[in-house]
Amino acid sequence: MSNERSRAAYPDSGNKERAKRMNWKKAIVAGCLLAVTATGVFVASAAGAAQETPLSAAGEKLAARYAEMLTALRAEIAQAVPAVDEQKKAAFQAAREAVKKAKADVAAAQQPLDKIAGAEGLVGHR
Repeated sequence: MSNERSRAAYPDSGNKERAKRMNWKKAIVAGCLLAVTATGVFVASAAGAAQETPLSAAGEKLAARYAEMLTALRAEIAQAVPAVDEQKKAAFQAAREAVKKAKADVAAAQQPLDKIAGAEGLVGHR
């Protein structure tokens, strides 16, 4: 009840308090956005400035070993993948294009029918 009396006596005071709270909220949001932006800029600049550490002798041996393993795996995968018959591939692509064309033809044929149905709806209303 005392808040109502004070608002009645000082009608502007509620608006001033509300404005102060809004200003604080805006300041907090702006500060958070500034902190996030600054953090993102710092991380991005640090990632770009990172230099690659040179490998030791053991690291060089591991890198060579892993490169050989990668080459062997690529060759194994290439052998395991079945060869695609070019004739079948061409037939599949032709069928795919025919389906696309048929869908486009259906859509084109449907447009006048939709216009007719719309006109019938306008004429047949009561």
